[in-house]
Amino acid sequence: MVRVHRCGGVLADGRQCSRRARQDADFCWQHRASPGFREEFAQAPAAEKARILAHAIAGNGGPGGLDLSSQTLSDLDLSKRTVADIEPEHSGPKIWLTSRFDSTGLNLIGADLHQASLVRTNLQFARMQLANCSGADLYGADLHKADLYRANLQDTICYKANLSGAKLERADLSRADLRLADLSGANLLRAKLDGTLLTRSSIGSQLIQENRRSYTTYVYDDRRLGDFALACRPAPPISRLHLYPLAGEEWQYDDIELEVCANHIRARFVEARDVYLSLQACFAQQSLTEDERWAHYNARRMQRRSYFPTQARHCYPQKWPQRSSLLSPRIWMSTLRFLRKWSTQVIYEATTGYGERPGRSLVCLLAGFACFTILIFAFADLGRGTGQVGWRDATLFSIGSMTGLGFNDLNPVNSVGKFLAGIESAFGISFFALYMFTLGNRMGKG
Repeated sequence: MVRVHRCGGVLADGRQCSRRARQDADFCWQHRASPGFREEFAQAPAAEKARILAHAIAGNGGPGGLDLSSQTLSDLDLSKRTVADIEPEHSGPKIWLTSRFDSTGLNLIGADLHQASLVRTNLQFARMQLANCSGADLYGADLHKADLYRANLQDTICYKANLSGAKLERADLSRADLRLADLSGANLLRAKLDGTLLTRSSIGSQLIQENRRSYTTYVYDDRRLGDFALACRPAPPISRLHLYPLAGEEWQYDDIELEVCANHIRARFVEARDVYLSLQACFAQQSLTEDERWAHYNARRMQRRSYFPTQARHCYPQKWPQRSSLLSPRIWMSTLRFLRKWSTQVIYEATTGYGERPGRSLVCLLAGFACFTILIFAFADLGRGTGQVGWRDATLFSIGSMTGLGFNDLNPVNSVGKFLAGIESAFGISFFALYMFTLGNRMGKG
């Protein structure tokens, strides 16, 4: 009878783990590295905690399921400078290291950091996909270019944290405190922001999707689609070491991965629009009207850019005919349809700033007034008998036509003057109404 080698770890309630151990370790792939790991880690000095953590990840067969809940990791340097110099206890790869952005970072994929203290901890380039960081204290932590894809960050304190360039795609940031955090260059696509404390100043001047070069670099550095399976749980005794992209390991990209990356870059304006809409809802929950208007304006601006025919075929593939020649009527009809939407959005932006810029309506009104005054001076005959209209009469007549008041002593005689008076009257009334509507919309939100 073959004896089964059981895991030497313990469960969260203190009972012995009944799972089968890995072939090359004394513990299963998802539980603690050793029964006394938590006590050893809690009592260890700060200078030794990085080494103990790295060896615990190796002994656990990876970070998936490693229990670091309620542990104190404050003021630790867990960046590439520290973890790369740690040597394994036994011969083998450094499982606690991963490759990302041409650099190495700590591997915490799927780790349990519930209510852990990470105050001012250096976690640059760390991989924390699917990690449970709910309730953790990340005050002042450095998570520059960290990978937090689908991480659970509910109720976390990220006050003054550095999240620049971090991947927060599909992360759960519900009720997290992100005030004064640096999110410049971070990817917030489909992140949950319900009840999140966040302001416009943390986002930066623009999203990463708006800069084609930066987003291209980001996407192609992050195109390992198999990475998201790293924290999955295959049945033991299958080794999980081959699932980890270890530091220095070469990776071959197939055609599907390259196509997915290309589609991300082509549809970047739609992705930016979705992020701005999420930010708008987040700002509205906090009654930050100025930030809400900023997010709404940028969401409409990204939508306008996605409507241009050369972008629409990638941003809205379901509405664009596939595999049709350039001479196909369906192609031309789709092009005209999106061109109409794009031109309409351009007019909305130029005249009202999508309802957020009343000053633009006023500028259009004054510009129209100046143009009509010049045309009246050049072509209209106001019945003065001199044969030529002066600047004073042209200005007064233009004011009367635009406001709809008119002046009895200034009446156009020729057909050109009558035509200009009618057009200017319609233009003035329309833009006066548009200006008042935009101003009222701005005042109502304020």
